Amino acid sequence: MQPTKSIGIIKCIPFHISLKEYVISKVLLNNLKLKQNFSFEGGFELPLTNDWLNYEKLNNKHLLKYHNSRQVRFVIDNDYIIGLRLKDNINYMSDDELNEIITLINNIFLSPI
Repeated sequence: MQPTKSIGIIKCIPFHISLKEYVISKVLLNNLKLKQNFSFEGGFELPLTNDWLNYEKLNNKHLLKYHNSRQVRFVIDNDYIIGLRLKDNINYMSDDELNEIITLINNIFLSPI
């Protein structure tokens, strides 16, 4: 387990906000560990385990007391979702986890219908 070095926007293929629920449902079908994040922006979450809570080199670690899961939220620009961001810029996901989510999103738009 290594926290990601990605802070800021983790880009995906842009898609219209009207497709948000569709994208979420497709991603959840292909990754049973993920849960839907029901914030205004929407996104995904994973459990916040003791391994992550005890990891010393997390950004903004003092904000973990306000979290009960590891969250990535959609980034919206002019009615388009352009990527994901880590909640409070806490790097409590691995590159592998983030890459899997982005790949699942991108594959929705790259796959033939």
